[in-house]
Amino acid sequence: MGFPLRLDQETCRIVETSQEGGGLLGYCAGGQNSSPADGLIITLVTTSVDEWYEYLSGCGVNIPEPPKLNQKYKIYHFFFTDPDGHKLEIQEFRDPAW
Repeated sequence: MGFPLRLDQETCRIVETSQEGGGLLGYCAGGQNSSPADGLIITLVTTSVDEWYEYLSGCGVNIPEPPKLNQKYKIYHFFFTDPDGHKLEIQEFRDPAW
């Protein structure tokens, strides 16, 4: 779609979706044993991870684990699945270089 690449982490890429800046979309390869439904992870990049967690939990979304820090990618995040079984992630960058 021509979105500029903002960050390339090899298995995850973040693109900028807004010319004004601030609109970011991430997509990541799933695990090696992934089925088609979970072979891709769609990521919403935000500074409101805890707020999204509370909101989605309050809406009855099944979230297996609360938000946590991932040292490898320097992100704070959580995962859940949509009604069709696709894996979604809400994350915030915690890398000082970001």
